[in-house]
Amino acid sequence: PFTPKEYPLSDVEAFMYETCEEEEQQRLDRIKKQKLLLLQKKMQKLEKYLNQLGDEVILGEEVTQLQHYGNLVLSNLHRIKPYMKKVELQDYDGSMVNVDLPVDLPSASAISNYFFKRAKKTKQKVKNLHIERESLREKIEHQKHFIDAVETAVNVSQIQLLFPPRLQQKKVKLNESYEIFWIEGYKVMLGKNEKGNIEILEKARARDIWLHLKDRPSTHVIITTDKQRVPDNVLQSAARLCVDFSVFGKGHYEVDYTPRREIRIQEGANVLYNKYQTLTVEKE
Repeated sequence: PFTPKEYPLSDVEAFMYETCEEEEQQRLDRIKKQKLLLLQKKMQKLEKYLNQLGDEVILGEEVTQLQHYGNLVLSNLHRIKPYMKKVELQDYDGSMVNVDLPVDLPSASAISNYFFKRAKKTKQKVKNLHIERESLREKIEHQKHFIDAVETAVNVSQIQLLFPPRLQQKKVKLNESYEIFWIEGYKVMLGKNEKGNIEILEKARARDIWLHLKDRPSTHVIITTDKQRVPDNVLQSAARLCVDFSVFGKGHYEVDYTPRREIRIQEGANVLYNKYQTLTVEKE
């Protein structure tokens, strides 16, 4: 049997609004927790890759040692039998050196080539290590902005903007240089780094809308459109993306926007523009 409870409510409508807001807040907290868990796992993965990158000095010493082993083996081909696991060779200074040999190679010359190839590969890695390290740092910085955008979202729609259903449903190969968002059917590109900013500037057509923080460094955002006028709410959402992925913390930010045809690329992702309008974004 059901016994109804009596609620002494002075304002039923206010009570219902309050209940609705509580449920919305609980839903927002659940979605935030879920999305933050996914983003933090990706962040940990990137940080792990960064920490696993070798040190240039240590790798340089490894290159020298591999080249040395290759030369030693080349000088002692007659002493090395197929499928030996280890050999003791006399170094050029007269000392004896124990060299571990790969067991799956059939001849001494193949073993010598093995050491030279490993030395060449490691040398190439040393050469490009700073590029890979910088790339990982840029990805980590972008991921931090992503996490901050989720943490500072004040409603579910702001989080849905960051995780468009269209991208979740389709198997789309993600671009390493820029993010793609969908706002009410409009494709929005956001540069993750300088390379991404340059790419989206080059991809954009004359009528597309370009957005950037006013008078300060920020990511570039492009709204792809064939129409003359983009709805104000789409512009506002794209401006918020520009703010979320450019700065941390609360504040009052201004975002300039103008058609791509008004942009003049100077060097890299640096641009000049004269005709523009400005939007205001409050990051709470």
